[in-house]
Parts: sequence; structure tokens; C-alpha cells
Amino acid sequence: GDKTGTVEVTYPDGSKAEVKVTVHVTEPTKQPTQADENTPEPKEISVRKGEKPKAEDGIGNKDKLPSGTTYSWKDGTPDTSTLGDKTGTVEVTYPDGSKAEVKVTVHVTEPTKQPTQADENTPEPKEISVRKGENPKAEDGIGNKDKLPSGTTYSWKDGTP
Repeated sequence: GDKTGTVEVTYPDGSKAEVKVTVHVTEPTKQPTQADENTPEPKEISVRKGEKPKAEDGIGNKDKLPSGTTYSWKDGTPDTSTLGDKTGTVEVTYPDGSKAEVKVTVHVTEPTKQPTQADENTPEPKEISVRKGENPKAEDGIGNKDKLPSGTTYSWKDGTP
């Protein structure tokens, strides 16, 4: 609001004069914060069931935000114990202490099965000739034993033919 005051003017010869002055009082101009000047963009996160998503992975334009900006889950890490889409809130904290919140979708998918040695190797059949009365060895029926992992064993599935 407005205030009034009196200014006393003193001249070099010592004489004085008084002047009434109106002072307009306004709110100080607010300096914009880093949160005012930046807009973090949400980015969907995909994780396997049971994996913990990283909050910073939920922000798509981290490279455009100030250096030293940090990211955390506002209400704890989203639950990834079940499949499907979850929502989390990433709290973005700028170096000046100002903050922004961004809602992020977390896609929870099935864990990838690790390939087994049976998935990664293909035994090749090889004909076996034996004399009547001799038992054929199962390993003699595999033509690429040298390409299979050491320690591999061979047996007849339904007994010796």
C-alpha cells in the first residue's frame, strides 16, 4: 500500500524546507526458481517383475535439466512384484532446492528366462553300426560331441535299442 513521509531538505546556507512524499510499497519481485524455469518430461519405464525401477529413468529430458539435479520416488519405489502398469511420482530436486513432481508409468513385464545349455546347443545324430549282440553306446550316436560342453553325458532315453 501507499505510505506518506516528510523529507527535510537542508540547503548549504542552513535553511530548511519540508516536502510531503508518497511512497508506493509493492511486493518484491520474485526471482524464478530452477523449478519455474525447467519442465521435466515423463518417460515410461519398463522393468522385469521384481526389479526396482530407477527414478531418474522416468525423466526423458535429464540432459536438458541443470547439472546436479537429483531424482527420487516421492512415495517410495513402485511395487514391481506383480505384472502390469504401475504409476509412480518422481520428485525432481534442483540444485537451488526447488522441486517438481512428475507422474511416471512403470511397465512390469515377465523376467527373461536365461537360456540353458540345451537352448544353446544342438546335438547332431550319427548312425551307429554294431554287430548283433553288441550294445551300442549312446554317445556314439552324437556326431558333434566335440562341439558340446565338456561334462555332457549321453544315455538312451528308453533303454538300449
